[in-house]
Amino acid sequence: VAQGDYRSEGYGYDDGGYRGYAGGRDDNVERGWGRLLVAGVGGYLLGAKIHTRRLKKSMPRLRFRVKQRVKCNMGSEGWAKGTVFKLWSEAEERGHWMPYVVRLDDGRKIYAPNDDDKIIRAEKTYKV
Repeated sequence: VAQGDYRSEGYGYDDGGYRGYAGGRDDNVERGWGRLLVAGVGGYLLGAKIHTRRLKKSMPRLRFRVKQRVKCNMGSEGWAKGTVFKLWSEAEERGHWMPYVVRLDDGRKIYAPNDDDKIIRAEKTYKV
């Protein structure tokens, strides 16, 4: 190719004229994007795992466990008996985490908003 010819400027090559450019075609580009994608997903998963561990450490320890019998304050209805169904659940309103989900003996599912004796208590069982 003669000097001054447009092909010496990088045009007219079989790679579309992108030789020497950062976005140019390269055999390693496809592998590079794949590696970048894998690294991104791996980093996201690792970050989520670390965040979850930190979140669990920052959560207060609860008094009751799953399958434990409790009584819940239902306001004007009085105290209702039930079983702890789930711990630290997100309520229907997104972003509101409740310490307990309780399945009452009458079949209703309720949320205990706080771990407080005024709201939820252990059911007293008497041995005969």
